Amino acid sequence: GSSSSIHEKNNNKDDNVTEERSNLIIKLENAFFGTKRHDRRYEKYILKNINFSLENNTLAIVIGNVGSGKTAFFESILGDIQLIHGFLYVKNVLYNMPILYVPQNSWLSIGNIRSMILFGNEYNSGIYRYTVEQSELLNDISSFKNGDMRYVNDDHNLSKGQKVRISLARALYHHYMHLHKLSSNGEKKMRVDDSFANKN
Repeated sequence: GSSSSIHEKNNNKDDNVTEERSNLIIKLENAFFGTKRHDRRYEKYILKNINFSLENNTLAIVIGNVGSGKTAFFESILGDIQLIHGFLYVKNVLYNMPILYVPQNSWLSIGNIRSMILFGNEYNSGIYRYTVEQSELLNDISSFKNGDMRYVNDDHNLSKGQKVRISLARALYHHYMHLHKLSSNGEKKMRVDDSFANKN
């Protein structure tokens, strides 16, 4: 079967027009994901015959038993699992917004809470506070002796819920800073600063 890579651009003008008019964000058709050798003699499927579509401004909830493939499904969309057969389309999000993924078992860097959330991004006080509020981290930070300056070098010092909330905040902060930079550069007319300021 044919395959398609994530964010692959099509040089056909008509196809580009169709893509721009399309409301689809993600689409999978008869998609098989897994591993294969270069000689294609051996294939191991992790997900088989997946059909799924997601439109703009819609919410999809993926449910299933333990080990049913929910995590593998998201990893396949992210490109972490190879598409062997079928079709995978993820709308080009380079100039719109990135894909944010917060896994169940989150990885945290060593450092203080704030540095974990910023994760290399510059500090913006308004956006930072809004992010902390949206990720339900205010109570956690207030309970820490040094607030968000608390240093963590072992994730066992944090509860599972705290680790998830910090990971969510890290993703949200990256997203909000992305929108802020687009607005500042004039690439999009967004009043995100006003939105964040109203939350303070």
